[in-house]
Amino acid sequence: MKTVLLAKLAFLPLAAFWFSATWIFGDARTAALAVAGSQLLLGLAMAASVALRRPWTMLFSAAQWSAARHDPLFLRINALLSGLWAGVFLVLAVARFAAAPSVVSWLPLAVAAILSVALPPLLVRRALARRIADAAPYRWAAPARAARGADADALVVGGGLGGLTAAALLADAGLRVTVLEQHVVAGGFAHTWLRKGRDGDARPVFRFDSGIHDVSGVWDGAPVDGLLRRLRVHDRVHWLRMDHRYVHGGERFDVPRGWEAYVAALAARFPADRDGIVRAMADIRAIHAAMYSEARGRSGVPGAPATVEGMLAFARRYPLAVRWMPRRFADFLGERVRGAAAREAIAGLAGYVTDAPATATVADMVPLFGYYLHGGFYPAGGSGRLAGALVEAIEERGGQVRLKTAVERVLIEQGAARGVRLAGGANLRAPAVVLNADFLAATSRLVDPSLWPRDFRDGLRAMRPACSAIGVGLGVRGGFDDARPIIHVTGDRGSAGIVIPTLVDPTAAPPGYSTVEILRLLRHDEARGWFGDTDTNALRKAPDYLARKKSAGDDLIRAAEQALPGLSARIVYRADASPVTFRRYDWSSAGAIYGCCGAPRPSAKSPIPGMLFAGAATHGAGVEAVMISGALAAEALVPGLLRSAAADRPGQRADPVLAAA
Repeated sequence: MKTVLLAKLAFLPLAAFWFSATWIFGDARTAALAVAGSQLLLGLAMAASVALRRPWTMLFSAAQWSAARHDPLFLRINALLSGLWAGVFLVLAVARFAAAPSVVSWLPLAVAAILSVALPPLLVRRALARRIADAAPYRWAAPARAARGADADALVVGGGLGGLTAAALLADAGLRVTVLEQHVVAGGFAHTWLRKGRDGDARPVFRFDSGIHDVSGVWDGAPVDGLLRRLRVHDRVHWLRMDHRYVHGGERFDVPRGWEAYVAALAARFPADRDGIVRAMADIRAIHAAMYSEARGRSGVPGAPATVEGMLAFARRYPLAVRWMPRRFADFLGERVRGAAAREAIAGLAGYVTDAPATATVADMVPLFGYYLHGGFYPAGGSGRLAGALVEAIEERGGQVRLKTAVERVLIEQGAARGVRLAGGANLRAPAVVLNADFLAATSRLVDPSLWPRDFRDGLRAMRPACSAIGVGLGVRGGFDDARPIIHVTGDRGSAGIVIPTLVDPTAAPPGYSTVEILRLLRHDEARGWFGDTDTNALRKAPDYLARKKSAGDDLIRAAEQALPGLSARIVYRADASPVTFRRYDWSSAGAIYGCCGAPRPSAKSPIPGMLFAGAATHGAGVEAVMISGALAAEALVPGLLRSAAADRPGQRADPVLAAA
């Protein structure tokens, strides 16, 4: 209504001219031609505004719906209204030229005025309803519990954190669940492994993490904390606070704890961009709050409102989030912070989710600022302790986690999932199958591609593996008293991410030693260059490959020495990893460590009834994201599961078990 009122006020001078034209010109015919000419020009101008994708009604509606003015829906509705009024004024011009009866002029005006009031709410509601439907395009009903003789109510393929979370929640809901994991240990990229070094006569044993060190979502009410509490295993994981250091060209920046201190330190570091930094960080904090606003009452799992009324309420309450979440984070920063160095510093954690920060959206990036708002944490005993707590939750509820059990095929019968065939030829029967394996491999090898609907196959063709990495795990003599557990280093000798777990958890190495892990992301095209026609198992023993892997590891160590001088002289154990390594242990496409990218993320429900997806492909990379993906897959099988009253019983929201070390 406000938009219509503003538009009417804008036309008051024209209306006054039209009503007084006869008095102005003194001749009725001349006045009619003048009015008709003005109406013709106005109609053509309105039509031109639509053709130029700058509908004139946006001038008024943007004042009322400023947060939505970049939304394609906003443009479409305003184009429709502007086109409607363009047509009306062209009709008025013709009617005036032709001296048609007054009803020919007033009737289109009345109809346009009514439609201008009635159409926008109707179109908005229909469009939002369509968005809700598109977010979950496959509406098949959750299958019934397994009949007698079936092996389980649900089978979970892949024992990474997404699959373990789904299995634990389903078991907690009373389903018989079996997890099938091809590796010798559960956890995926969240498991630990031991190696013995050599230091003279000493044989120190070091513990390494396969990829996970810095976990977000541990604060009260957040996904990791909420899900562990829901499963009543939160007290089995002792969290140790991680701190960050950035080393760029010899300049060192230690991230302080606490949001206000962090913002103040950034502003002091880039004084020319102080105002822009303060504004950007305030907006990031507001969007972060919006993104987690639905988590309370859902076991800490955030999500978009599931009703039109909920989406409208969200838009009114969080206009900034609605405006920016789908847009690129680089554009968000560009509107606020002028200096490239300051923008790069703010986006310093982009490597946690992508190797292409320029393409990351605000929705991709803002959750990372939880590390500065609430802290990132390392599970005492290594990342395998987190996976172990989920395994315990599954088994205590009667579920199974079967290791060294590879799946060869998902059984599809009468158009629905009915179980799996194992690599040895045995069949396991269940009415539901959760695929937490590598998404591209699972959808092309575990399922006959011809069974997917055409639109889903088209989406698969647009997807590619995400980035891989080069990594080095080092057992090192001595400690690093002046270092921080996480160091991001960039300089003349390259860039690297460094983690020193022993700075927070001394059990990762014997007394007098440290564990150091170094990583550098590789674009997908670079990762593919590590693979040839040779089988992976044969390739990993080839002299050329071994020499190349060692050379890449040498480069990483040199880069790390920009922050840890003398590191190479203290090494007593070393393990190098390449995309081939990640492919061998995780069975990921081209050794991808962040799932896949290149198309809209799939929903938890697949097009095949009874089959669901979990993992980085559905919700993004990182512990918090994949645990959310597993929770959403479980809720798709047991509707309302996350909103169960058991999730937030009074007295069950004590502070998480955290350590400040």
